[in-house]
Amino acid sequence: MRPRPTQVEIKVVVHGETETLRQPVPKGFPSELIPVLADYMRRGFEACRERLEGKEAPSLAPFFTPLRGRAPKPELEGLGREIDTQLKAGRGYGQIAIRICPNKDKHVCGIKCKDRIRQIHRYWLKQQKQLQFEKELTSFD
Repeated sequence: MRPRPTQVEIKVVVHGETETLRQPVPKGFPSELIPVLADYMRRGFEACRERLEGKEAPSLAPFFTPLRGRAPKPELEGLGREIDTQLKAGRGYGQIAIRICPNKDKHVCGIKCKDRIRQIHRYWLKQQKQLQFEKELTSFD
């Protein structure tokens, strides 16, 4: 069994000279996809060379697959951070649903509200993970 690579290495041409860029492999990234990651990094670098020389790193969002499933309603999507802080404070999804349910004056919060809060939180966590992953890929420091 081969050891898992710890870095992605690509060779690019900058100002006529070949340079090697090395980036650590993101935690949890499947090892069979590391060559694909290196190819995307090289393509992204070459396609946006002008932006990289003296400006910010390009977004790799076009290379990512969109999150699966239906997104929550925009007015509910903002609740993800609040749900996360309350979970870290030791509350359960049921308690959080009772506190922040946007329809609590219209009904008694039950398991449907709890599940909806859990789904909003799960979607928010996936978004945060994807943003963190993109940030790790675009930082050439």
